[in-house]
Amino acid sequence: MAAVETANASGEAPIRGSAIAVLVGHPGIGDLVWHAPAIQAISRRHAKPVTLFALPSTQAASLFAEEPAVGAVVAFERKQGREYVGAILDLTGALRRGRFQRIYILNRRPVLALASALAGIPERYGFGAPGQRLFLNRGRPLYDGDRVVGGGPIPHCRIFLGRNGICLSDATPTLRVGERARATVRSRFSGMPRPWIALGATGNEEARRWPATQFAELARALTARWGGGIFLHGGPHHASQIHEVLKHLPSAPAQIVDLSRTHVPFSETMGLLAESDLFVGNDSGPLNVAAALGIPAFGLFGDAMPHESLSPRIRAILPATGVPDPISGMRRLTADHVMEAIEGVLDVRPAAPPA
Repeated sequence: MAAVETANASGEAPIRGSAIAVLVGHPGIGDLVWHAPAIQAISRRHAKPVTLFALPSTQAASLFAEEPAVGAVVAFERKQGREYVGAILDLTGALRRGRFQRIYILNRRPVLALASALAGIPERYGFGAPGQRLFLNRGRPLYDGDRVVGGGPIPHCRIFLGRNGICLSDATPTLRVGERARATVRSRFSGMPRPWIALGATGNEEARRWPATQFAELARALTARWGGGIFLHGGPHHASQIHEVLKHLPSAPAQIVDLSRTHVPFSETMGLLAESDLFVGNDSGPLNVAAALGIPAFGLFGDAMPHESLSPRIRAILPATGVPDPISGMRRLTADHVMEAIEGVLDVRPAAPPA
């Protein structure tokens, strides 16, 4: 993480002062990617890197390893039951040790503002949901009374920051990957033919997952047309989902890599996505990361319309009728339909010669 430039791209006069913290309480990788523009805008306003507090499940340290707006990442846990109080005290201690002058809480949970108040942070900004506003002492909240303004993380952040003098002119998430991570994956997978195609065949919500049989059919069609390498993205907890895809292939082709079983660190996963030529997958964290890294990213949206916080870099693939539905929408997305949608992104290559 490098020092941030002091020039303010929005033309606002930067606020100079002591350390600044940003706290994001959402649990998903995609959630944190959505918040990247807000984190960058806060850093620009203060002309310095911020300290980001995020849950371990967001992979924040890897996501922002090359981001000048983030000087440090502090992971905090969100516990339930008897561990709840201990987790709050741990977060309070971490906030106190940072000796922050100001904190921006990009979340509505009261307990996060409580921890900030207990830590003695002088200037506490937050969304101001009922209960949370008791522990805030600066700025204009996102909530008007009990009603929240806007819908979704990006609209919420844009309105909240605008109310507090911070311009979020471009809400398109962007991420960076260092050359070291890129070089590592180029070396590790040097035997894989190009182009490299990333498939996001996993997801935590079954209703939002494309059937494994369809992913298998798409993998066959992709390799037949372009002869490249296929990377099936997912963590160890997604291994069974990727296995479902592989078992619908006649054999395990050498040009298909199951990343759920290869123990690739998330920093290298980002390098692999950055080196890929195309991403196609379910509405999940890898889709958002791929789009933020700037590679052509196609999301499968059969069960519901894309969320309004969806990055404009993501190209949504809908059923042929253009109308998703939660019952049969994902099944109505065919491999042929997906191939038509991505046509033209990759250079057309002759099919691989038969073995």
